[in-house]
Amino acid sequence: MTEEIRAAEAAKLLNIGTSTFKRYAKEHKNRDILVVFRYSHKNVTYCKKSVLAFKYANKAEVS
Repeated sequence: MTEEIRAAEAAKLLNIGTSTFKRYAKEHKNRDILVVFRYSHKNVTYCKKSVLAFKYANKAEVS
């Protein structure tokens, strides 16, 4: 079972703002790394392991 986290928690892991994380999830060149679970248009969660993989893939950009 994967651990699911909300955008605010993912943003904290990456040390960025929530709106920045949401923009990255939509537009970033490595957005395909993120595993997204969409239960409705308002209920969206992300796989914690994929967020950490995204962080390390973009180490130079996200600090």
